[in-house]
Amino acid sequence: QKEKAAVSEEDPGGIHRGKYFEQGVFADRQNEKWVTDITELKYGSGSKAYLSAVLDLYGRNIVAFSLSRRNNTPLVLDTFEQAFQKYPDAKPLLHSDRGVQYTSRSFRKEMKRVGVCQSMSRVGRCLDNAPMEGFWGILKTEMYYLYHFEDYETLRKTICAYIDFYNNDRYQKKLGCMTPAEFIELQQNNNAENPTCYRILCIIFISCFVYLTGSLSLIHISEPTRHAQIS
Repeated sequence: QKEKAAVSEEDPGGIHRGKYFEQGVFADRQNEKWVTDITELKYGSGSKAYLSAVLDLYGRNIVAFSLSRRNNTPLVLDTFEQAFQKYPDAKPLLHSDRGVQYTSRSFRKEMKRVGVCQSMSRVGRCLDNAPMEGFWGILKTEMYYLYHFEDYETLRKTICAYIDFYNNDRYQKKLGCMTPAEFIELQQNNNAENPTCYRILCIIFISCFVYLTGSLSLIHISEPTRHAQIS
């Protein structure tokens, strides 16, 4: 039996729908802003599985994920149990769509218990959660659409392997052509030595990189191909 949603369209019930948009879709530090969502995947002869994931907007890394044959509140609670086992002191601003899993009383109670502030997309605006939708597009293009998965276990193992690759080996243009793991490690090392100076240098580096790559594309100069994909 599905749990009744605790938040109506007219009354957000304490959930800060505008906070995420006021602050923007970027983060200044790790575990400052998380986004989350669920996507449907098929295997075998039309059987369905549901993948829940949490993405950190700072390092663009997947914090935690969970796969289930059922799309329900326990699925998202399991995902966040993993996330807070990994980062027990994290108190991020959490953005999601208005799915019943995220508006359920049990989920809201758990988020309140761990000190998480919830933010939700506007009604009918799936692009309000664009970073998470973008990750689903990458995962499906680079992994899911390339194979036919005969069974649930094969799908699960392939997802685990891909997310490990995404976090540790896949270069991202938004991170200055670093992997999420490299970007986070660099931030931790340099920020410990001189936090103010590091943030300034990081902003300058990324800004210059975006400007230069934009200029190169305008004059049709092709960049060297790297051994991993960049987005």
